[in-house]
Amino acid sequence: MNRQMYRTILLALLIVLNLATIGVQKTWAQEADEIEIVGVVTSIDEENRTFDVKTTDGRTFIVHVDEDFDFDAINVGDTIEVEGTLAEDGSILADKIEIDEPDQDDEEDDEDNDPSSGYFCQNVDHAHPFGARLAKQYEADYETLLGWFCNGYGWGQVMLTLRTGQITGVDPGEILDMRSEGNGWGHIWQTFDLIGQRDDRQPGGPPEVRPGGPPEVQPGRGNGRP
Repeated sequence: MNRQMYRTILLALLIVLNLATIGVQKTWAQEADEIEIVGVVTSIDEENRTFDVKTTDGRTFIVHVDEDFDFDAINVGDTIEVEGTLAEDGSILADKIEIDEPDQDDEEDDEDNDPSSGYFCQNVDHAHPFGARLAKQYEADYETLLGWFCNGYGWGQVMLTLRTGQITGVDPGEILDMRSEGNGWGHIWQTFDLIGQRDDRQPGGPPEVRPGGPPEVQPGRGNGRP
């Protein structure tokens, strides 16, 4: 093999090596792109330690988390902020995650907002965790409960309606009609002799019902977020 052939082979190897280096540098640059997004959690895959986030501009990202991340801290429907590294496949390796915690006054704020434009009213395939729990607890139809919520009744109102119906045997829809006519809960409970008639009844609510809901229901969760 003469010197000219050696030079040709060496030149070809150098070209291939340079192209490979450029490719590696490009891939590394793409993997190292920092990204920050805000969106709604649409699905959770705890087994693979990922969850999907849909941003306000309609993009969906798969977010990878490390072994220390607690999946009990998030629910489908949560508004979440993610900072991390954008991988070549478009997924995100999360460095920082912040969850939008509901305020204590959110249930009151819902009265001034249109819940029908909320995430769970617009994405009926994703069950609201709190609504689904109420449906299971009171053996009620989830779609009916969601319809009430999307029509402006907070989950706290829905829960009191179901609880009152359970105690009285009255159809919850009829009880909710009484609310829509402007009757307060005190008046409704008096109508069904739940308060104001017997000394052993607790004032301010049906038996075993505390303001804000049954013992297992925490206040401030009737805002459409899990």
